[in-house]
Amino acid sequence: MASPRGSSCEVIIRQDGKPLTREQKTTDTQFHNISGQDESLVLVQQARMYFLVDNQQFGEHMLELICPAGLAAFAFTFTSCVESGSSSISTGVVRPA
Repeated sequence: MASPRGSSCEVIIRQDGKPLTREQKTTDTQFHNISGQDESLVLVQQARMYFLVDNQQFGEHMLELICPAGLAAFAFTFTSCVESGSSSISTGVVRPA
């Protein structure tokens, strides 16, 4: 995302109609009180990839971004993975022949 019309802009992030929790935050997530309500947001400054949410478990969710006019959004990437040690899937060891 980028803010080509200004030095920065705030993008409010909601998941399933609610602000993110502190457990879902990323290195880019901030929490501000806006009009008396706590909101989760990302401050978009330079053009780069922003990490929006970190769900600790797999699931289906609706992600809502409330953006000011002029915000540029180029691509969205969704990644899923299983943390090491939390999976019942065994991994093999490769040894040189």
